[in-house]
Amino acid sequence: DIINAGAGDDSIVYDSADTTINGGAGEDTLLISTAGTIDFSTINAAAFDQLEVIDMTGNGVQKITNFKTSDLLNVINDYTSGTNGNLMQDKGLTINGDTNDSISLAGGNWAAITPSPQAGYSAYQFSDANGTHQLLIQNGIDIIL
Repeated sequence: DIINAGAGDDSIVYDSADTTINGGAGEDTLLISTAGTIDFSTINAAAFDQLEVIDMTGNGVQKITNFKTSDLLNVINDYTSGTNGNLMQDKGLTINGDTNDSISLAGGNWAAITPSPQAGYSAYQFSDANGTHQLLIQNGIDIIL
């Protein structure tokens, strides 16, 4: 499936048949609505674009595994080829979920931020040529480093 949500704040339901998910402009949420694992070592992270939130709340045990800083950049990417400027400057991602859910962070580039800039979330960040990018993970989600 190819999903291009366009402008506006969108909620997009993920399934494993999705080959392209582009949230477009706005605050876009990828809903993980079924139990299971999204393993970023086996999927094409470049298939995700312009997403600001991943929501794993409810629907059983959900896992995101092998999530690297390069995967975060793919998921939040809002740079359009041929445009001037750097639209990804200091952009981040929020992951919502509950105590049934987990995320494993890979690559060793993540730095914990204490105290967290947002109440109710653990925060990690890394910097690159496009600035500093934050990953906010809702408290209760099991974080595996």
